[in-house]
Amino acid sequence: ASKCKINLCDSNAMIGKLGEEKFDIIFLDPPYAMKLIPGVLKKLVECRRLKSTSIVVCETAEECDVFGGDLSLSDKFTVKRAARYGAAFVTILIPKEDAV
Repeated sequence: ASKCKINLCDSNAMIGKLGEEKFDIIFLDPPYAMKLIPGVLKKLVECRRLKSTSIVVCETAEECDVFGGDLSLSDKFTVKRAARYGAAFVTILIPKEDAV
């Protein structure tokens, strides 16, 4: 517990304010209709917030392209798993070396 920190806030505001901090596990569960996940993934890469061991869990309402069709962004991640869990669709991403 002493090594764990949970932030419940606007992701884009937080990502830019953390200095050099990098994340181990990232849960992205924005309002589904807003399609915010591609922008947050891009910001995580741009601000160098990922480690080679980071795990990014993206929740959406349906199976979709979490990269929003951005091929340069999709090249930065490996989709480790994608599956439906009840009403939600979960995509688990691992960053590639050029994203860390």
